[in-house]
Amino acid sequence: QVISYEGGAVFTRDGDYLANYRDHDAHRREFARFSKRDAEAYDRYSRDVTRQCRFIQPLLMRTAPDPTSFKPR
Repeated sequence: QVISYEGGAVFTRDGDYLANYRDHDAHRREFARFSKRDAEAYDRYSRDVTRQCRFIQPLLMRTAPDPTSFKPR
């Protein structure tokens, strides 16, 4: 089972925070509080990660090989 990330926060030394939201638009707005450039790049980043996850998820769901059966050459 793959459990999706629900969110969290990173706290800064000056008492501020960067919240992580599951909602894409809320997360993008949070980035914009710190960097407009990063907020604009987040759409592309999110799209790229989603594509990668579609490829990786089936591999994660496979049963891992038995490490004791490994025979190096």
